[in-house]
Amino acid sequence: MKLIFLEKCDKDVDCDNGGTCNTENGRCECVPGTSGLNCARIEDCTLLNCEEKMATCIFDIKEGQPTCKCNDDNFYYEEDKCN
Repeated sequence: MKLIFLEKCDKDVDCDNGGTCNTENGRCECVPGTSGLNCARIEDCTLLNCEEKMATCIFDIKEGQPTCKCNDDNFYYEEDKCN
């Protein structure tokens, strides 16, 4: 049996994608659309098919939803493709 040790959060920066740290219990509280121990899992990424568009799925904290970010920083993601 493999043991997994979970790290507790101490502050908000320990949580990804806009999650906040509940310092009373040491757990990240994730915003809707994210999940996991430190809110690193972005739900609905597979629906965007970012990889097929030469992009990576990220969580847009401002918009509160997943989006694609072009792998090449010289391009921007707009209208469902990297331009």
